[in-house]
Amino acid sequence: SEKIGTRAALCLSLVLAVTAMTLLVWSPGTWSFYVFAFIFGLAYGTFVPMETAIPAGLFGVRSLGLIMAVLGLFTNIGIALTPPLAGAIFDATGKYQVAFIICLVLVSIALLLSIVLLRLKDRAKSHNIS
Repeated sequence: SEKIGTRAALCLSLVLAVTAMTLLVWSPGTWSFYVFAFIFGLAYGTFVPMETAIPAGLFGVRSLGLIMAVLGLFTNIGIALTPPLAGAIFDATGKYQVAFIICLVLVSIALLLSIVLLRLKDRAKSHNIS
């Protein structure tokens, strides 16, 4: 992220995540699960180290503790709710495909929002706004 910028690295991480989730949703066999795991591991491994740098770059460090606390709260709520929801989807449909599609849609939305962040950064630079 120091070479290409935190927001560009975020986009790259999310492109990897979308690729991995797409493979998981439409995987033809067991081998594709291993490819999914590898790509998703790369995506997650590039995102996690930037978890603090991204909000710091967007909002500054003055209120970074509060921002990280709020992000952590919502992250933990998502972590707590996702397995029971996926289980309920499995119980209702007999497979996890719908849950994986929902995850793919959410990661795709995150990618689109990160692209918007990149464009806002470029616009701010062109107008000398930090």
